[in-house]
Amino acid sequence: MPFSRAANSLTLAAIDMGSNSFHLLVCRWQGGALQVRFNAVERVRMALLMEGDRLTPQARDAALDCLRRFHHMALAHGADVVVAVGTAALRRASNPDFLLRPAAGVLGAQVQVLSGEEEAALIYRAVAARELGGGDPSLVIDLGGGSTELILGQWGRVLSLASL
Repeated sequence: MPFSRAANSLTLAAIDMGSNSFHLLVCRWQGGALQVRFNAVERVRMALLMEGDRLTPQARDAALDCLRRFHHMALAHGADVVVAVGTAALRRASNPDFLLRPAAGVLGAQVQVLSGEEEAALIYRAVAARELGGGDPSLVIDLGGGSTELILGQWGRVLSLASL
């Protein structure tokens, strides 16, 4: 979901629903740059609570409990918009709607399940925006709970990527 940098008063909350942990980041556009207002991490261990490729009631309930807390925290920190993405555990789940439908009700927005390639590209963009300088090729590796992303890039541009 693109947001205009001209929206100087926009406060955005982003939730990453990972296989092991969920992350919340609340940021605000200030002076043409994103400023972190709040962040939180909870170990939900959604993948461990699954039975094979199926989300169980226990996995769904743990995820929804965390999303309720994160939504409350996001609003308490002035979030105008809340977005959420799911990664490997939700990609692999044979019954993702078992969690996605009630999650949309909790958050007031749909959860976007990222493909491995989308996840890898976003990881690279985030790292490149903050850490990578110069023109040498860079390899970014993200070891997640349910997948590992490998991204080769140069000058902030993805050259090759893989999600395993």
